[in-house]
Amino acid sequence: MRLKIFVLFFLLTLILGVIYLAWNNKKDSSSEPVEGLVVKVVDGDTLKVRVGGGDETVRLLGIDAPESVDPNKPVQCYAKEATRRTNSLLGEKVTLVSDQLQADRDEYGRLLRYVFLVDGTNFNKLMIEEGMAREYYFRGKEYKYRIEFYEAQEVAREQKLGIWGVCGN
Repeated sequence: MRLKIFVLFFLLTLILGVIYLAWNNKKDSSSEPVEGLVVKVVDGDTLKVRVGGGDETVRLLGIDAPESVDPNKPVQCYAKEATRRTNSLLGEKVTLVSDQLQADRDEYGRLLRYVFLVDGTNFNKLMIEEGMAREYYFRGKEYKYRIEFYEAQEVAREQKLGIWGVCGN
C-alpha cells in the first residue's frame, strides 16, 4: 500500500513539474522581441501589427497620446497631429518587446508592447520626446522605462513641444 502511495505521489510530482516547466517556458518566450509589420495606425498609441500570420492590436506601453478615435470622447487636442506623426515614423517593419513588469495584454485584449524601429529607436520614448504623447503610469504599475520616459516628458514640457506648447498643459 505504501509503495502505491509513493508511486502515485512521485507521478503526480513529475506531472506537475512538467506542466510548470512548460508554462514557464511559454511565459519566458513571450518576453523575446518579435518582429512584425505595421498594417494600420489606429491613433498615436495604438497600432495593428501583423505577427505570426495574424493581426494584433498593440497598445504602446508607457505612453498616452491624445484620443482621436474613442467614440465616447471628442477628439482631443493634438490627437490628429500625434496620429499623423505615428504614421510618418512607423515603417512597415517593427520589433515588439514586452515588459516583465506589465501584463501581456490589457483589459481590451490588446498586446502591451514597446515598439522599436528598424534603427533600434524606442518609438514609445520618441513620441514623448517630441511632445506627441505623455508618459503613462497606468494604475501605478511600474514599467521598465518609466524614469527615462518621465525625464523625456519633462524636457518636452520645458521646451513646449507638441501637446505641451499647444494644448495648455
